[in-house]
Amino acid sequence: EHSLSVASAQVKSAILLAGIQAEGTTAVTEPHCSRDHTERLLHSMGAKISVSNKRVEVEKSELLPIRFSIPGDVSSAAFPIALAVLHENGKVTIREVGLNQGRTGFLRLLIKMGADIEMEVEESLPEPVGTIVARSSRLIGVEVGSDLIPSMIDELPLIALAGVFAEGTTTVRGAGELRKKESDRISVTVQNFRRIGVEILEHEDGFSVEGPQRITGGKVDSYGDHRIAMLFSLAGPLSREGVEVTNSNAVNVSFPGFFKTLEEVCQ
Repeated sequence: EHSLSVASAQVKSAILLAGIQAEGTTAVTEPHCSRDHTERLLHSMGAKISVSNKRVEVEKSELLPIRFSIPGDVSSAAFPIALAVLHENGKVTIREVGLNQGRTGFLRLLIKMGADIEMEVEESLPEPVGTIVARSSRLIGVEVGSDLIPSMIDELPLIALAGVFAEGTTTVRGAGELRKKESDRISVTVQNFRRIGVEILEHEDGFSVEGPQRITGGKVDSYGDHRIAMLFSLAGPLSREGVEVTNSNAVNVSFPGFFKTLEEVCQ
């Protein structure tokens, strides 16, 4: 029995994978439901696993081989989607992308802010996969609380960019985990936005930005963090003077073709 103090799909998955080798029942409880890729895969492979609300139980199991296609990463797709929504003349279509509910929190939040985004699931086993279409939109500010954080933890810095262009205040709180990523993503996001002319307020567990604002442009540092490098690369096409990102090769950690994709999208 293990109760997580912070919802973490990685820690949960590690315990469940150990549990399929252990005698008896292994259970993990989370404060909020995190992404369930591991649970879906184990179920498809015949594991003795049950899910009830925020609790997952697994028993010692013999896993069976399966064949399936790995869908496109919606966390990577979030960047061209955000650019399409925020640009005055944008539209992007992304096919064969994963649409797991535990990973699409950012897209659902953008829709709540007024974004013109369509998601269509075309197959669902072991993972829901489909097509996303995103278009230029007028956004309104929103408040993001701790209950929404697990489904969009990787995209939270992008919320700041959306907030720059949204009408009203956009606030993220309950996201202290961001300080323990590849960089301190709260501090780095705030510092870099200020360098390119954006007024943004830093909180211990998040940030607030009042919009709409114009991005002047300038020079920022990714601090070796792939998400930060991609975020501020998007700020360039949306700025007056352009944005230079140092240590931009950090994008290779998760999206080696990012700059080629960005160039194609911006044509």
